[in-house]
Amino acid sequence: MSQAKSVVNVFVTQLIAFVIFLVLIGIVNVLTYYIENEIFFQVVSFLNSNLILIILFSIIFMIGEMFSVLIFPLNTPYPIFNGTGAFLLVEFIFNVIEFLDKLVGINLGNIPFELLRTAISFLVLIIVVVVGYIEILNRFRNKKRFK
Repeated sequence: MSQAKSVVNVFVTQLIAFVIFLVLIGIVNVLTYYIENEIFFQVVSFLNSNLILIILFSIIFMIGEMFSVLIFPLNTPYPIFNGTGAFLLVEFIFNVIEFLDKLVGINLGNIPFELLRTAISFLVLIIVVVVGYIEILNRFRNKKRFK
């Protein structure tokens, strides 16, 4: 029964955080009607254009965290969810870098940005999945040792 409470606890906590985020996005969208600042408007537009990506990696991380609190073998999907969420988070971070490049004019034109984006995204995915499975194996081995 404690496992079910943990999953429910993770779900409720993540859901509350998600709802707070959506409320804040709604508030800043309303503020664009009252604040006449081009940079503020561009930031809000950027967040709106990346909202689906943000929601997607948030939900995937939430599912991964819910699996992570379960016992072996029920926790085995969590590294895949965390890896996928990390992949999408890296994509979002690269979107932020591109946005800042356009906003501030850093001029990242000399960097092979798309190649770098793809390589880092997949590298992070692989690292998170491998580390997640190592963690699962260590937890399983430690539980067997102390029984």
